Amino acid sequence: MTYSVTPLADTQIGLLETSQWEKQRKLYKEAKNSFKNNKLRRYQKIKQQLKHYPLYSYLEYYELNKQIIQLPYQRIDQFLQQNPHSYLADRLLTRLLTHLASIHHWKTYKRYYQPHLKKAKLQCLYIRSLMRTGETFPVEHAKSLWLSGKSQPDECDPVFAVLSQKKYLTPDLMWQRHKLAMNHRNYRLARYLRYKMKGKIQRLANLHAQIHQNPEQVKIIKSFNPSPQKVADIVYHGLYRYARHNPEETIRLLTHFKKIYPFKQEQLNHLNNRVAIQLVKDNKLLLASHIISTINIADRGKSATHLLRALLKNQQWDQINRWVNQLPTELAQSDRWQYWEARSLEALESVQSFKHKESFKHKDKNSRQIYTQLSKKRSFYGFLAADKQQQSYFFEDKPANVNIDMITRVKNIPSIQRARELFLLGSLHLARKEWAHTVKTFNEQELIAAGQLSYLWGWHRKSIEVMATARYWDDLTIRFPIVHENIIRKNAKQRNISSSLIFAIARQESAWEFDAQSRVGAKGLMQLMPATARETAKKSGLAYSKRKLFDPSYNIALGSRYISDLLKHYNNNRPLAITAYNAGPHRVKRWLANIQTQLPTDIWIEIIPFNETRKYVQNVLSYEVIYNYRRGQQKQLLTLAETGTPLYKSTLIP
Repeated sequence: MTYSVTPLADTQIGLLETSQWEKQRKLYKEAKNSFKNNKLRRYQKIKQQLKHYPLYSYLEYYELNKQIIQLPYQRIDQFLQQNPHSYLADRLLTRLLTHLASIHHWKTYKRYYQPHLKKAKLQCLYIRSLMRTGETFPVEHAKSLWLSGKSQPDECDPVFAVLSQKKYLTPDLMWQRHKLAMNHRNYRLARYLRYKMKGKIQRLANLHAQIHQNPEQVKIIKSFNPSPQKVADIVYHGLYRYARHNPEETIRLLTHFKKIYPFKQEQLNHLNNRVAIQLVKDNKLLLASHIISTINIADRGKSATHLLRALLKNQQWDQINRWVNQLPTELAQSDRWQYWEARSLEALESVQSFKHKESFKHKDKNSRQIYTQLSKKRSFYGFLAADKQQQSYFFEDKPANVNIDMITRVKNIPSIQRARELFLLGSLHLARKEWAHTVKTFNEQELIAAGQLSYLWGWHRKSIEVMATARYWDDLTIRFPIVHENIIRKNAKQRNISSSLIFAIARQESAWEFDAQSRVGAKGLMQLMPATARETAKKSGLAYSKRKLFDPSYNIALGSRYISDLLKHYNNNRPLAITAYNAGPHRVKRWLANIQTQLPTDIWIEIIPFNETRKYVQNVLSYEVIYNYRRGQQKQLLTLAETGTPLYKSTLIP
């Protein structure tokens, strides 16, 4: 007989036995400290007590790593056999291979190298080991390493030198890499490649760089009869960049050059989309519409959505309806554009003087039908549609059913046990490495089991991630966990804001990873920038501490105060406050100033210029609805005040 298990049934199979290795955890930390401080007698004594502890292999690894220069290979072989396909095995192999290459032990390098180690450095060293041991030079492997727009490590230089000496580094390969470098904006590499080139191919590459620097010179480009495809690539590059400055002349030039050069269809599609998008930005919508109509429906998605947002800004409902029905099928059927098709039909149906309904491509459609169908979706647009129909939201909350045997099997995988122990010990970097190395090979059921396990451990970011990888969206308990509830409720009450809004922001910002840090420096659960946090702390009468931004209580206190201040600034208009939280109040001010007519809130959100910010606002508003549902509350996606007050320049608060 098989049973299914949900997160609430964890005690049935003993998933939360954090005390199982409590004594060993303490011993492990003591062993690490003893090893670090070179108290080896004490270390060995403690180590003997940890043979059955999941992190015993880490102690073995630390020893091998420290002694790798003088170790006999038998100990390494034993470790690799005992920890096959593991994160630690790959880490040790990388360390070993680097050492072997440094002392030119190429035969041994060749024996230990494994193809799944994808680092270019290790691959190039492997090719060098073949070269030094009399093996056949792997030409195709070397070429694949050459054809990269990135600068390859110095270890690859001898490999590329052999390619050149043996005449495998043809002018065409030089050209291909130069093009890749230009496309990756690796201009230093591109300059180096031009320096190494000779003759005609060098002249072509110099022309490529010249056109890149000054796209307008594409107008006077001269043909290189023996290399029409390469010149076509240069002309394409120049036109693509020139379109930003003069899209109309780009159209004329493209019409001319198409008669001369063999452009690929993909290049023509990219150029036409680029031109159309720039025309939309320049508010030349009629010409943009004409250009987009010449692009195959399957390839026009990017430019057509830009056009649609411009049409939404102008509330040109007849054109919106027309272009929604000319999107690629997948886009047209998405929740987003189904909603806007319904909105366009609703607007047109309400205009009594409208006399051309028979011209619609889909005369059998009406707004109510689309809203009704869409309201059954758990999404931003589904919630909007439900509000249009005055219907309850559809949540489709279905906890994942996984066989208990599957959960037990995943729980007992050694690398999963190591990840859990590292997480509980606070070694989060290593825990993430172990986890990622393991789950990348999991099937759907294994991923869901891993999601349930990590949820029960309180490692919510990983449970959210693996459920997304498994594409199981309906377990709202796991995907939207109630975390730090007391702290959030306290701060929400203090700031007179919704607890669910704080939950939603933290879920979107960090997926509950307390030590999250973005590329630009935002920190903690609510991803506060240090400057914003410092100013908010001062307003709150709290001492500022950059380090404490990773403390959930401190971070939530400052994040709650900041969103509260933004809500006050925007008269409790959450869409504006949430937009400002993500993109900054200065951008909200600029975007509102650019509106020439009053706009409904749903349109204003849709035309937010940054894709990331638009998605952010829609997610936070939707997540607040879901957290309200999870906490037994019912509130609308947008309040009456938010939908009833059109956004315009006057919305700006001094």
